[in-house]
Amino acid sequence: MSSGSLRRWFQRGFGDAENLADFPDRWNPMFVRELRRMLKSRSFSITFLLLLISCWGAAVYLVLVYQDSISYSESGPMFSRCFFTILAFPLCFVVPMTLFAAAAEEHSDNTLEVLTITTLDTSKILNGYFWMGMAHAGIYYCAVVPFACFSYLLGGVGLLDLVAGLAFTVFFTAIVACWGLMLGACASGPIKRAFCLFLTMVGEVICFTILTSVLYLLIGTGIFSSDSISLLGGLVCFLVFTAPILAIVTGIARQHFQLVDPIIKPYRVQLDDKGNVTKFIARYNALQVRPPSPPGEFPMAAPRENET
Repeated sequence: MSSGSLRRWFQRGFGDAENLADFPDRWNPMFVRELRRMLKSRSFSITFLLLLISCWGAAVYLVLVYQDSISYSESGPMFSRCFFTILAFPLCFVVPMTLFAAAAEEHSDNTLEVLTITTLDTSKILNGYFWMGMAHAGIYYCAVVPFACFSYLLGGVGLLDLVAGLAFTVFFTAIVACWGLMLGACASGPIKRAFCLFLTMVGEVICFTILTSVLYLLIGTGIFSSDSISLLGGLVCFLVFTAPILAIVTGIARQHFQLVDPIIKPYRVQLDDKGNVTKFIARYNALQVRPPSPPGEFPMAAPRENET
């Protein structure tokens, strides 16, 4: 291989690496911004540490309780239920509340109109927030999955049961994260924010109750049992019931996140997802800015009516 071809090979390789490094910024800058803010936040650090401490404490406590029979009894289901319940708490309460606060700050801090000077549309903003919440939840999964593997080694719980339990937690996490995000996007005022916060907490409690009940039944009986099969039918009914509600809330959130151009005066310009102007709303209290006159010409005075 000649030196020229080797140099081109290295340049091509480093160029691909640079493209991969810039891929998150090109894909969705909102996701990168919110993910960095989330990782630097104090609430995330405290929640992650408390999650690890709780899992370690639960593991030590259960080992001490079952120390006489842990070597010959199948105590894996009890360990798995405990670990999944600990995991369900930050997934159902911390993640949606973080998304709610992040989306509501766009209204309270008046930063939504700043995004109009960028190429972002409403879909990218909402998708960036949603995938930030799922990445937030994924970090909590990384903390609890080793403990779930430890419960599998104790026996009594199958690998498919653990995989199904993780799948159900992902499903409910996506639902409650979407619920918190959309309600946060609708919180455009103090009264709306209080009401949307109440609805978010109600949805979190409902999802936490259903998720823990599903995990308790699934891990205890197995995925192929008759109770689990009937449980799948109930989950399908639950999805059919919640899908229209999430669709309605998503439509309302997209309407509240419609980008408004604050620069053009005396009009407030409403844009659609593609950046096209859909509506001009007059601002009567705005500052009337006239375009500069060409050189050599004087600005024309406003015409006056003849006085009688």
